[in-house]
Amino acid sequence: MKGSKKILQSLKEKGIKYIFGIMGREAQAILGNEVKGIKFILTRHEFTAGIMAEVYARLTQHPQVCWSTFGPGVTNLITAIASAYLDRSPLIAISAQVERNQIDPKNTHQCLEQTKMLQPITKDSYEVKKTNEIENTINSMFDLANNELKGPVFISIPIDVLAEEVKVIESKWKNRIKQNFNSKNINKLFKVIKQSNNPILLIGNEAVRAGVSNELRKFVEKYKIPVLTTSAGKGIIPENHSFSLGAINKYINDILNGDITKNIFKDVDLIITLGYDYVEDVKSNLWNVGKKKKIVRVSSLDNKTKKYFKPDLDVIGDLILILKEINQYEFNSNRKNNFEWFIEKKNYLLSHGKDFAPEKLMNVINAYLDENSILVSDIGIHKQYAVLFSKVYSPKSFLCSNGLGTFGFALPAAMAAKLAFPKRNILAITGDGGFHSVSHDLETAARYNLPITIIVVKDGSFGLIKHYQIVGHGYEFIPSVNFGDIDFVKLAEANGCIGYRIKSYDELDAILSEKPTKPRVIEVPIRYDYSFRS
Repeated sequence: MKGSKKILQSLKEKGIKYIFGIMGREAQAILGNEVKGIKFILTRHEFTAGIMAEVYARLTQHPQVCWSTFGPGVTNLITAIASAYLDRSPLIAISAQVERNQIDPKNTHQCLEQTKMLQPITKDSYEVKKTNEIENTINSMFDLANNELKGPVFISIPIDVLAEEVKVIESKWKNRIKQNFNSKNINKLFKVIKQSNNPILLIGNEAVRAGVSNELRKFVEKYKIPVLTTSAGKGIIPENHSFSLGAINKYINDILNGDITKNIFKDVDLIITLGYDYVEDVKSNLWNVGKKKKIVRVSSLDNKTKKYFKPDLDVIGDLILILKEINQYEFNSNRKNNFEWFIEKKNYLLSHGKDFAPEKLMNVINAYLDENSILVSDIGIHKQYAVLFSKVYSPKSFLCSNGLGTFGFALPAAMAAKLAFPKRNILAITGDGGFHSVSHDLETAARYNLPITIIVVKDGSFGLIKHYQIVGHGYEFIPSVNFGDIDFVKLAEANGCIGYRIKSYDELDAILSEKPTKPRVIEVPIRYDYSFRS
């Protein structure tokens, strides 16, 4: 057995069905068909392959694999690896390397110090030196990637290792990574909840990964605590639940045109963060108003951000076990959700948005979101509206690049979601800037017959950058934010997809009511107030 077959066999044994990527000169040593049951998903760019693997891993909570060639292949993959690093996704990034006797970075053709280059943005980075290292490397890297804090790992494999016969049969590897899930301070948590008059929950990405939705709902209903989420936490309890306030972000006051965070937090005396991750960009300056607050952090991980986030109490342990235990306590409460005004304000803006306003767009989209839908958002102004106004009803039903803020995320993420869940309705919203940075992979969606819906909101500019210019300078510098017109209908059709251009949001409503049979791109005009104020 050659190294090429050994690596695919090892990946199959770890449950891998797809490898996303592009091969290079290593194709002389590996075709990708050496083991049945693994499908190579060819993309037009390595970035697309990496994001597809990252999102597939995020949705399945099982490490997934992307592949690149050496040199420019691996450098093209870096942004996707960094995205997995800050969005805490268990990604296995594999790249070929030049032959072992030619590994001399800077001096031999296309040779870079791949492992050193990737070390800062992975949990580990390793170059396989011999074929008898392959199985143990795959096994250990899978477990490392999937161990909290989840994240990417990188494996570099020289071409001649792929071509070489495996000389030693390796013994089965056993997981040596153990986590301490002995929960502590649960009794203290119960006491602070009991003493609180106006508590609130802030839910983050770790809670979604931990799968706490059922126990969380019991906890919320027992203790009657309103729930806010980060963008990654959306849907952890249904956003039509009586104690759900939806998501929060740093743009909320401007988008909703008011002192929203002050009114939410002024009377709050206890904030419980469950699975909150500082990288998600919901910071304490949003809630440091009004009454003095006790902050309790509940996580399976030690607090690595004490410099920025200093809770009064840390409750460390398995999140499901913590919730199960505290749900056993005797507690009765007459608390009510006092935030109806917040929900009503959002609903009013949704229903009274003018044509081509982002609120109106989200109102149309919401009509087609149910428990069987996944909404994907790219980066841009539209994302801020999608986070605040979209209504989702289950965990992992709203996807965005939360930690890194990866431009061009939506198209590959939507494709990955459709591969992971073929029967679910996959709807993506993206700006014309972000979309056209990856639009070459529309052909990939068509080739693999992935009937996703891509709504391209078109304003002919990098809108979020324009917003920052206005905030910082009082005006926009057009040469740095506006670009030329693109006919996205023709672009869609040229890549084997269906294209639409709408003139009103009623037309969008009619198109969305039809189930797609192939990938479709809907070009939608939008009008932003770049200061976010009405």
